[in-house]
Amino acid sequence: MLCNNCKEELTQDNVYPSDRRYCADCGQKHALYLQERRQTLASLRDMNLESKIVQTRYFIRQAVMEFGLDKVYISYSGGKDSTVLSHIAKQMYPDILHLFSNTTNEYPETIRHIRWEKEENGTNLITVLPIDAKGEMWTFKKIIEHYGYPMFSK
Repeated sequence: MLCNNCKEELTQDNVYPSDRRYCADCGQKHALYLQERRQTLASLRDMNLESKIVQTRYFIRQAVMEFGLDKVYISYSGGKDSTVLSHIAKQMYPDILHLFSNTTNEYPETIRHIRWEKEENGTNLITVLPIDAKGEMWTFKKIIEHYGYPMFSK
């Protein structure tokens, strides 16, 4: 077996004990990375709402500066989190692209909300549907017939 990071061969002597996917060195670095991420998440959770909005605007601005507005989009599910993100992003960039991936397993209310966002609210929104290599649409029913029913998520 090989280390997930450096691809060094894993042996009894060099495997990281608490995560056997890594060699000792990479496992230690990965554990430190995870610890830092947990601390960052905890500090972000403790921020007040206004600070979170400022931080979100900063991240959006950085993405647009780095990649250009024509290569940045909002992955839009129609849920509360992506709707809040959309609202903040559209204040900064009114025509920012939104991409809705229709899994064909959406609630009718979600589909109505997506349609409202595009038609009534003027959101620059594209809907994509899952298709296979033959160009046939994969519906939720087809996925269940092919792979079986999912356990914990849609």
